[in-house]
Amino acid sequence: MKKAIVVLIMAALAVVPAAAAGRFNLTGGYAHGLNAKIGGGFAAALSYEISIARGFSFEIGASYAQLKAEDNPVGLRTGIVRLVPIEVGLRGRLPLGKYIVLYAGAGAGLALPFSSIDSALEEKWAAIGFSITEKLNPGFSASARCGLEVVLTSQMRLVLEAGYRFLRAGGSWTISDNLGSDSAEGTFSGLNLDSAFGGLGLSFSFGQ
Repeated sequence: MKKAIVVLIMAALAVVPAAAAGRFNLTGGYAHGLNAKIGGGFAAALSYEISIARGFSFEIGASYAQLKAEDNPVGLRTGIVRLVPIEVGLRGRLPLGKYIVLYAGAGAGLALPFSSIDSALEEKWAAIGFSITEKLNPGFSASARCGLEVVLTSQMRLVLEAGYRFLRAGGSWTISDNLGSDSAEGTFSGLNLDSAFGGLGLSFSFGQ
């Protein structure tokens, strides 16, 4: 599945430069985990669209979210989780008059998650002679979003957006004895990193 997603994304990237006209979307805002052990933080997204039919476009994009994590029974320790999903999908638009456009979109792809353990937690382990590390593996990501565009000029629009992202990840952890060679390690899977997000941004069209 992961290999198929990577091939799809690479094929999409090959198509983008060949497009004579398109639209860039840039948003920034806030994301919050829907898992009780995952908090919220800054989020941003950048995407590129190619029109494929009246009111519909193919879209490829990347986003970023920095979320707070608490000790999770599945395997994640207290610290920060950074998510970088790369997705391809479709977007549709419906004008609501001259200056307002309603849109909705959905996509799927691969998410690159990164975690860093809270320094205070690392110090507690170090105080008793141990070090702890953890690593998250790439996972399947899917998202749905909707929003409003306010037409500012013929090529620029103000964007108000909200959406949901489905994301599951696995990983591994290691606890090592700093004074000896003993260590314990394990793996985990099915970590729920679903999130809701919202933000403001700009949309720019060119070559149209």
